[in-house]
Amino acid sequence: MAFGRSAAPLRWKSAETTVAAAINGTPRNVDGFSPLYITISDPPTQSEVQQLLDSYNSLILALRRNV
Repeated sequence: MAFGRSAAPLRWKSAETTVAAAINGTPRNVDGFSPLYITISDPPTQSEVQQLLDSYNSLILALRRNV
């Protein structure tokens, strides 16, 4: 009986670690991230490409989960 009591905290610790690892692998909520509405010319200007790059980088940073 004493063995069962001392093993319980180990099981909980293992479960916490498993859940933390699973959550760490998921993206953050990006509902507040607004769509990018721009018109791209042909050929695109440096400003248009920079806008795309900035938006892409913002999305990547929003999706990261650094726990």
